[in-house]
Amino acid sequence: MDTITTIAVTYALYQLGDIKFFLPSYGVDVGTVAGGVFLMALKFVIEQAILLQSENDLTI
Repeated sequence: MDTITTIAVTYALYQLGDIKFFLPSYGVDVGTVAGGVFLMALKFVIEQAILLQSENDLTI
């Protein structure tokens, strides 16, 4: 959210003529992306574990 705010303020200042050029910068937070991928993988593993457990409960 901070990146979006910074780019918006910079663009507004460029349009008003306070700054001479507009060069947006996009930073990628690797920790946030890695955390999201980890949670998606964990969700997949847990869904498979629930499926295997329910199949195991049905066997005699």
